Amino acid sequence: MNKIKYFSFLILIVFFSGCQTQEKTAQTVSSVDKGMDLPSDAIIYTLPRTIIKVEVVAEKVTMKKGPLSAYSKKYLGLERGIKEDRTEWILKIENVTSSEEVDPDQYYMVRSNGLVSSNFLQLSKNGLVLMPVSQESSFIRTGQPGIEEEEIEYFKDRSVKPNLIEKSDTVYSLLETDTGFVKVPHVQLKNRYKTLDEKAAEAAAFIIKIRKRRFKLLSGQYDVFPEGIALEYAVNELTRLENEYLSLFIGKTVTQQVYRTFTYLPKNEDNEDLSEVLFRFSSTKGILPEKDLTGSPVTIKVNKLNPEDPFKSLAVNNASEDVSDLIYRIPVPCRVELSDEMRSLGTTDLLIYQMGPLVRLPDNVDLSPEK
Repeated sequence: MNKIKYFSFLILIVFFSGCQTQEKTAQTVSSVDKGMDLPSDAIIYTLPRTIIKVEVVAEKVTMKKGPLSAYSKKYLGLERGIKEDRTEWILKIENVTSSEEVDPDQYYMVRSNGLVSSNFLQLSKNGLVLMPVSQESSFIRTGQPGIEEEEIEYFKDRSVKPNLIEKSDTVYSLLETDTGFVKVPHVQLKNRYKTLDEKAAEAAAFIIKIRKRRFKLLSGQYDVFPEGIALEYAVNELTRLENEYLSLFIGKTVTQQVYRTFTYLPKNEDNEDLSEVLFRFSSTKGILPEKDLTGSPVTIKVNKLNPEDPFKSLAVNNASEDVSDLIYRIPVPCRVELSDEMRSLGTTDLLIYQMGPLVRLPDNVDLSPEK
């Protein structure tokens, strides 16, 4: 029982070498409509289309005021630092690439009264049909970098000493005797939380101590003196610890990143002003869905690099009509640009199949291997 043979190639379409048989064969190539009944002796192939993938990085920069900022001048003589909490989102287009998939609107049926041979490897090798290359983006970025929010503790290390102070108080209790009552003193221990001023004084004293230790290390004042990598490690750790405690006074900036990938299917429309909203972005909320009007639109535009199509004379005017030659598609170079309301975020060039013409492969092309 004959079965319909399906060939679905994303990479090139024409994998037929041109119908070479020992006798002259007659064949017809026609488009396949959805829902149509296919004859059992047909060979089906499909053309590819290009999908654009946009990789986006959003960067959230959080600036937190230090919990001891009110005492930075009193204990450290510092006047600089973050004065109030604020958050800013910044957008960055990380990469733009493309891939190929089956075009559901470009299925074709080949019927022949003889043997249909295929030699698509040789066809591709000879370069008759442009191969879809793995297109790495050379995205020319003109925007700024930029994050996702998660629950974090901004100031973990606040002191090397307990937060409670143990205080002793003398209390009196009444003791009944034969002659009356007497006061008996005894000591009672109580705990209290340190005030913010006391915490600031401790933190500042610890910063000064770190600086003294680092100076003694660098000046060789210790009896046992670390050298080489050990000295470098010790100095770096002391500097890190100093910066951590300084942030209690001058504040801290924390950066978080979130990655998103968006896909876009270009349309074959010769309109330089045609652009579509890919997603929306807000400097206070980050990446937003396309329909969220609280953010500014980030648009994508795809235009042919050469508006004067050099393959126009070869194009199939009506692909629905039966022809004797195989139909394939030539990808054309296009400029892909991403932008927001204020500026261009960058551009890159990609080969896109559906922007190119449908052409016919002549049946007199010799695709046999070179000798």
